[in-house]
Amino acid sequence: MIELLTGERGFPHFLAALVLLSRIGDVLSTYLVSPTLLLESNAFVRRWGWPVALLSLLFCFVPYYNTAVGVVVLTASFLVTGSNLSRCWLVRALGAVSVKWWKISEGIIRYG
Repeated sequence: MIELLTGERGFPHFLAALVLLSRIGDVLSTYLVSPTLLLESNAFVRRWGWPVALLSLLFCFVPYYNTAVGVVVLTASFLVTGSNLSRCWLVRALGAVSVKWWKISEGIIRYG
């Protein structure tokens, strides 16, 4: 069974499933932190909204093109998910608008 997942033929399928899991985690954690996308750092998602965020689930097909790039997408998505979830408590306690103004006043993000 392990050979089926990690073998030459099965590894892209296994990696695609993991990338899908990581992208779902990213989208759900983004929704938990900022349902209005006020704190979203991705400019495309902030501008075009949730349809683009849901389209990002299609990144799960990247491992079929190149498994190395699939590992990069997997790692980045899990890191973003962890970052979102680590800040979730702060945003829930203070509110998204307060957190955004605090980040602007500290120079962490630009206004606009």
